[in-house]
Amino acid sequence: MEKINKLLELENYNSALKLLVSQYEQEKSHKKGEYEEKIISLINKPPIMCNFSEEFSEKLSTLFGDNYKKVSYSNGIGVAEFPVVNESLASVWKLEVIDDASFSMKDFNQKVEPYSVLMRLLNLINSKLSSEDGSLRDIFILNWGFKVVLKDHILLGTKLLTKDSRKVEGTSYTFALIAAAISKLFNKSIPKNLIFTGSFTPDGKSKKIQNILKKFDVIKEERPFFDKIVIPAREHLDEEEKDFISNNNQYFLEVNDIEDFVKKVFNEAMDDMCTMSDEKRHKIGKSYIKSSYKGEVNLKIKNVYTDEEEELKKTVELWEFVRNADYYFYPTLDSGFSNKSQSNGKVIVIDGICSNCHLGFLIAHEFRQRDALFALRNGKGQHDAIIFAVPRGGNDVNKLGWYIKDFFK
Repeated sequence: MEKINKLLELENYNSALKLLVSQYEQEKSHKKGEYEEKIISLINKPPIMCNFSEEFSEKLSTLFGDNYKKVSYSNGIGVAEFPVVNESLASVWKLEVIDDASFSMKDFNQKVEPYSVLMRLLNLINSKLSSEDGSLRDIFILNWGFKVVLKDHILLGTKLLTKDSRKVEGTSYTFALIAAAISKLFNKSIPKNLIFTGSFTPDGKSKKIQNILKKFDVIKEERPFFDKIVIPAREHLDEEEKDFISNNNQYFLEVNDIEDFVKKVFNEAMDDMCTMSDEKRHKIGKSYIKSSYKGEVNLKIKNVYTDEEEELKKTVELWEFVRNADYYFYPTLDSGFSNKSQSNGKVIVIDGICSNCHLGFLIAHEFRQRDALFALRNGKGQHDAIIFAVPRGGNDVNKLGWYIKDFFK
């Protein structure tokens, strides 16, 4: 029974139940009833029974009759499965992306590489989120409103398991992480019976992983109905693995990079996935910057030290910080903002609480070479904005520190 309990702890339900049923069939003493009770308590849990082979399911029906009734089950949105193989275990676990603004990954010992890949994905999405006709990019997400966990152990809270001690080692869960994040953010189901094992380099290319053959064996045992295992491109594998995949090509789906991954898993290009109505686009994430075009405006500006005043005629873009949770800033690849205000000589006014280093992240890339002035609202509830960044060598270089009067009045 110790071996069975260990298999159940690792969520190897097929292996555990086959062993349990075998012992049940051989048992002649009063313990047979105890075996039967335990078996029935397990086989009627939908997340467990959905992975029984037809042969094993028929056997259970024969042995337990009306005490076993198979029902359909789906993992749902934001859940992806991945194999876990090392010296002490071989199993298939579920990763889940759930609503939570903390953005933690507590169940995973190796976080740095998967986190950097996730950041690359989120930056990519930020740069592509646009209106249905593709002409307007006006949102930059600062907190995506989710965290990453191992899906709750099915037996947790029962007498079979009082504490879930599982921890994920390695980084090959990254493919599952990316699939679950896409599923959650865009409310898309992951195709049924896909299993994920793989990771990406920091620049988004697939890379070599370990133990593909051992992972195939445990997947075949624990997920007999699987359709495909999503893996890195074959060029990253060793010769034995390449030969095995060539001979069993129907079981594998190879991906080259993040965008190729999204296209093959969800059957939709990332550009198309990120194109949506204003209503949907503005509901993604907990906290974000929203850009809006204010047109050409006559701005009254003032040097508060000399009382000198001037009037500037500039195209104006307003960045509003919508804060429903803490920000999670990182150097941006591209803020993504794109609309008819993208012209030289504009003023970008920022309305929101933001530290200097965060503002630096936001403007350090594609805005760095722009002929644009940046101004920040001079405190909550204030009507003025202060110009804190100006283009080098331009006509407005002396306007640094000037106030835009009554902009928010």
